[in-house]
Amino acid sequence: MMKKTIMNFAWALPLSVLLILIACQSYEDAPLVFDPNATGNAAPVISSVEPQGSAFAGFTEVRLRGDNFSTRMEDNVVYFGAERAEIKSVSKTELRVIPPNLVAENLTVKVVVANAVAIAQLSPYTLKAVSTEYGNFTDLDLVYALALDANENVYADLKGAGVVSNVFKIASDGAKSLFGTTNFPQAVEIHIGPGNELYLQRSLGNLLKIGPGGGVSQPFATLPSRTASFDFDENGTLFAAGNKSSVFAVNSAGTPTNTRKFSLFDVRSVRVFNGYLYVLALYTGTDPAIAKAGIWRAQILSATGNLGSEEPVFNWANSGEFAAARFYALTFSEDGDIYVGTNNVDPILRIKPNGSSEAVYKGLLKPDATHLVWGNGDFLYVNRGGTQPENRRVLRIDMGKKGAPYYGRR
Repeated sequence: MMKKTIMNFAWALPLSVLLILIACQSYEDAPLVFDPNATGNAAPVISSVEPQGSAFAGFTEVRLRGDNFSTRMEDNVVYFGAERAEIKSVSKTELRVIPPNLVAENLTVKVVVANAVAIAQLSPYTLKAVSTEYGNFTDLDLVYALALDANENVYADLKGAGVVSNVFKIASDGAKSLFGTTNFPQAVEIHIGPGNELYLQRSLGNLLKIGPGGGVSQPFATLPSRTASFDFDENGTLFAAGNKSSVFAVNSAGTPTNTRKFSLFDVRSVRVFNGYLYVLALYTGTDPAIAKAGIWRAQILSATGNLGSEEPVFNWANSGEFAAARFYALTFSEDGDIYVGTNNVDPILRIKPNGSSEAVYKGLLKPDATHLVWGNGDFLYVNRGGTQPENRRVLRIDMGKKGAPYYGRR
């Protein structure tokens, strides 16, 4: 339970001293200078905080409700522990702030008001990290692709020795072990599919799979065109696409059928959502009415993978600061927001159903986001690829909401 106190001084602080206090960057820096003749304003009071208990460091807007705050923004100072928060708005009874980028537990929230006779305090409070490194990977590890199963086990395909790659399994308790191997150097995408088998898309090549107990990869499907991304629908049909390959619907026996859809697109990522196949792609045709890059979809019309007409969803030219970025990966949240992984300085773009878009956790994540895979709860797992070894890591990001279903992992 939080503890609310008022810390009373023997004397009030004059405004000149409070201005010095406000200029300090940490609470401990404040000069202890008092004027016994000063008469102060009413003491500030914190009665509640929202969200209760914890917030994301450097991101969440925290509302402090109470009384006797100043209606002049510059007359209020808020600290989380020893670090100063950014004040967004003020009133006599509420302060809205962005906490510092400080990850810590058991912090005391303090409110200092100019010419007040006390400092309001509330504790304990926790500031959480929006993301953490996951899987204990190092600068020497080159992760190619990620997948998750229904038990939140993470599978990571890594570069191995020579012309092989190794698949490691990171259990939900953090334990990491070798799960399987391949006879090719890179899987561009992996997913858990029917029967809890791990399916692998060979780099611009065919599809393979590893059984639920692990081991050496085995051939699954031979595709007449080179594909780069795939996903399963609720009927167990696998949809695969690549650079002008069109989309192939592959049944459980590994037999592909050419749907003849998206044949003029360089498809970078596919995702099944709410009865549609979505593609993140570059348009390679000549029709000036079609966007050069963006997201399109086609309705899944049958259990065998017949697709409807190609429909535009989002024109990448409308993505603001992301318009010049390279995109890699596509996924959905449960509520229908689209998330795209890119090499932008803020690497993940969220696209809302109304077409508006914004960076995810702006200023708090590093590029590149080459794979995005949602877990079964609020965590989004990201392969942070790129050319700089020190930046290459697997991240687990707390999104505060669930992802859309991955039908293969049921």
